[in-house]
Amino acid sequence: MWMKQDEHGNQHGNQGDKTKGFRRLCTVRKQAAADMETALDGLRKRAVSLFDIPSSYRLLIEDGGRHKKGKATFLWVKPDSEEGIAVTFSSEGKLLEFTQDVPDEWDHRPVLPVDELRRRAEQFVSSHDPKALEAFSHVTVTTEKNGIWVHFRQEALGLPLPLSGCRVKVHRSGAVTDFTYFGVQPLPEPPARLVGEAVCERFLENDVTLRLVLKLLPESVFAGGGGTWRLVYEPEPVCLTCSAETGPQAKAAVDEEDVNWLPLSAEAVSACEQGVESLEELIGIDPVHYERIQQTALFAAENQTAVVWGRRDRVSQEPDRPYRSIGEFFLRRQEERAAMAQLDANTGRLLSFWRWEEEAGTLRLSREECLERAVSFLRRAVPELLPLLELASDVPDEGGDERREREHFRFRVRRGGIPCEPGFLFVTVHSSTGRIERFSGLDAPPNGLIHAPIIPALPPREALRRLREETVFRLQWEQCRDGGQSLYRLQYAAIHKESGLPVRLVDACSGEVICERRHG
Repeated sequence: MWMKQDEHGNQHGNQGDKTKGFRRLCTVRKQAAADMETALDGLRKRAVSLFDIPSSYRLLIEDGGRHKKGKATFLWVKPDSEEGIAVTFSSEGKLLEFTQDVPDEWDHRPVLPVDELRRRAEQFVSSHDPKALEAFSHVTVTTEKNGIWVHFRQEALGLPLPLSGCRVKVHRSGAVTDFTYFGVQPLPEPPARLVGEAVCERFLENDVTLRLVLKLLPESVFAGGGGTWRLVYEPEPVCLTCSAETGPQAKAAVDEEDVNWLPLSAEAVSACEQGVESLEELIGIDPVHYERIQQTALFAAENQTAVVWGRRDRVSQEPDRPYRSIGEFFLRRQEERAAMAQLDANTGRLLSFWRWEEEAGTLRLSREECLERAVSFLRRAVPELLPLLELASDVPDEGGDERREREHFRFRVRRGGIPCEPGFLFVTVHSSTGRIERFSGLDAPPNGLIHAPIIPALPPREALRRLREETVFRLQWEQCRDGGQSLYRLQYAAIHKESGLPVRLVDACSGEVICERRHG
């Protein structure tokens, strides 16, 4: 750069050049922002025209890549409703994702046959990518209560490649409600050699062991699970797969957690608590200072609902202010919220709870005093589980012997020494206020767990015999990561000889071999 000297002989850069450079940078940034706005405007109009988004819907999110690089995401919501339509495009305008909520009235429309639903899925895919059906030639159809999922995938050695192609969900009335595009994946090289299925069968016979567990079987995960708690044998390893090239892998050493689990004292279990009149009273929400600002299924899983509280003196954020990125959306929501709980939609049972609001108090509770408050809370929130809880003796390392701002406690559930899955509860207590700040419980109702049998009718040897009798091994591609790179490996997987579904468990009372649902 050309330099000039002052009267003392010191050299200084040309300030005019710096100013010009700064102005050029500002101009470039302004142009980039304008270009992004123009591109977003075009993609937004494209989404409106493609999916016939009603003019009454409000644009809630418009994100041009701040959240997902190289993607543009839009979310419209119906006023005074939780119904919405979400669309994501690539920067080139290719449809990547589409989701729309199902209005109640759709369930009253005539139910179309599966062949017609599949035809509509194919029509949807072809309308957005005319070459997709040819490129993604492996098609699977999964029927569900409210419609079908259709997966279009690439093939290699006549087998489908996971996370390739695209998937479409079609409501039983014929409307497409969900679409995800995974794209074209590099075809894997076939292995140089294959081991025989007999190697895998010997692995199942000689190396697989069973462990007894009380397990919740959601219908969405396990075929015929029915959402019930059952006493089952679970294979170890859990996923019965073998490398098609090298055979079964050596059992990896399991790192035993260095934690002592201590049952709660008889006094803690038998202590009485006053009845709880409301959800606010249970979790310590003062109705004088806080109010319910939302009850929604938007942030909750299936069959759950979320309740959100805000301070009565809060300053509401302007919903139509210009920034609509995904990050801005959640930041704006968090600014307005003080606490949130998730409930069972059918029973109102508390499933989880957390506070966002930071507030310091004057107490200086010890860990033991915080534990008393945590157990007192559990006595009111999940009284049925209290006799089954064991407390982890480990203490989180957060600053040596000094009093911690928060004390965290974790509990596990066991019946008759048998582990339960899901089976962990977590409670956080603020040591200066004594309030419960976090709680995570069981999603499933505890009554089924308490009344499930804990004495198996089948010995492990008989259960393993039934597992071997109903299992065959079949080749499949499995996607994995190696050094940050995604690749495919050919594996033998244990599947049920009749249903073709992955085998997972054996009922310890009936001997039924339980399979995992295959979602496509």
